[in-house]
Amino acid sequence: MSITLRYELLAISLLLIIFIFYIVRKKKVSLKYSLVWLFAGGIIFLAAAFPNISQSISKLLGFEVLSNMIFLMLIGLLTLILLSLTVIVSKQKEQINTLTQELSVLKSQIEKLKSK
Repeated sequence: MSITLRYELLAISLLLIIFIFYIVRKKKVSLKYSLVWLFAGGIIFLAAAFPNISQSISKLLGFEVLSNMIFLMLIGLLTLILLSLTVIVSKQKEQINTLTQELSVLKSQIEKLKSK
């Protein structure tokens, strides 16, 4: 890995982490949902800061080229992010259904009280 690429990856990962903390602080995203992004930024930072470890792991796992392992790691991180977003959407869908049902019951009760 060239020194220029290392510096670029370090800068990008730091900017990503700083941006995530910024949007959490502005309450645009809760910390609970930003942990996956912080994890991804940390992995990118560590891979850029210690390329020898990345190369050693790559050779140990049987990858011919370090970039193949990096692509696989990025695909894995994106899959993890998609999975966490799917879980969040599913929970919110259940909450919306529950709230809709409760609202319908309350409206029904209000209509009964008005008709008396």
